Amino acid sequence: MKVFITGAGGYIGSKMVEEFLEEGNRVVALDRFFFGDVLDHLKKKKNLHIVKDDTRLFSKSLLKGVDVVIDLASLSNDPATDLDHKIAKSINVTGSVRVAKLARELGVSKIYHLFLM
Repeated sequence: MKVFITGAGGYIGSKMVEEFLEEGNRVVALDRFFFGDVLDHLKKKKNLHIVKDDTRLFSKSLLKGVDVVIDLASLSNDPATDLDHKIAKSINVTGSVRVAKLARELGVSKIYHLFLM
């Protein structure tokens, strides 16, 4: 199975990347990696494609052949969202809607979203 995980650099996302790889799946891990590349220890895994990008901007070609999308990307704490509500909405809402629309357009059969705000 090919799994596309947004927010792959976060606590939950990074753990999910590891779990899906351990189960033998191919994983596309997308994140901005603001806090460093927490997936660095996995870079040599042949089934992992790490993409440093944004849910609002990534190329839809990354979703070709994907079976499952797990959308975890968000600004997920009150102080971060309080700094700029427009950016928080853009990332948390606009980015997530874009991921879902592109996934549907490219025929992804399962889309899961975890919204933390």
